[in-house]
Amino acid sequence: MTIKELRTEKKLTQKAFGESIGISGPAVAQYEKGTKPSDKVIKAVKDVYGVDLTLEGAAQKAEPEKKAAPKKAAAKKAAETAVEEKASEKKTKKTAAAKASAEPEKKPAAKKTTAKPVVYIQSAMGGSITVEDILARMDNVDTVYVKVEENKAYWVKGNEAGSVDLW
Repeated sequence: MTIKELRTEKKLTQKAFGESIGISGPAVAQYEKGTKPSDKVIKAVKDVYGVDLTLEGAAQKAEPEKKAAPKKAAAKKAAETAVEEKASEKKTKKTAAAKASAEPEKKPAAKKTTAKPVVYIQSAMGGSITVEDILARMDNVDTVYVKVEENKAYWVKGNEAGSVDLW
């Protein structure tokens, strides 16, 4: 049995397996690729999992030592936690995917144009003026009434009222 076979049998990620024996996930990956485990790693695997790794990478079941029991319990707990976290993560992803598929797809809002149309007001005498030109002649008014036949724009601002000549 190899480190990879042992890890796979225990259903652990490289990170979880590494944590259970005190090494990093990338170190586990290196051992799985063929790097010879150090004596420290061999001892940790033996203490935690009761497996004696040989030089060829094969493993044999070893008699668990009495003092290894607490480490085994910790490793088992770490492995169970890792499996639970992975299952919870999958469930969260499935729930998010289900919500996303249940919600109707939102279409992007149509872009509003910021350009305003130009409105020309033409007098009976032939002149014309734009709304912007009329408003430029007044100061922050509330309402404007245009009477073309009188050549006037009447305005209201609060309680005040007035008029301006257009042409």
